Amino acid sequence: MKLAFLGTGNMSRVIAGDHADAKAVVSGRDLARTALTALTVKLATEFNESGILINAVCPGWTATYPGGEAQGARPVADGAASIVWAATPPDDGPSGGFFRDGQRLPW
Repeated sequence: MKLAFLGTGNMSRVIAGDHADAKAVVSGRDLARTALTALTVKLATEFNESGILINAVCPGWTATYPGGEAQGARPVADGAASIVWAATPPDDGPSGGFFRDGQRLPW
């Protein structure tokens, strides 16, 4: 059985205070990302012996709206491929990580 969480993002810049306005109040989005990161790691640890793989996926900035690709967003198929990769890993695949395009990213 495999399980992939979606929609998290790289927290390293937020944790380091290196974001657009380091003095800004932490947003609900930042809190949600932190919670999803913690949940991914916690569940991956809890289910480690069960064969259930749990990972977070960032599909990247994906052109889910008209004109998105012209603005530099990735084609929808590329973003979707990241999610499909995470949802269909081999039985000995990674767990407890954060990925895009099959590559581990820093939290």
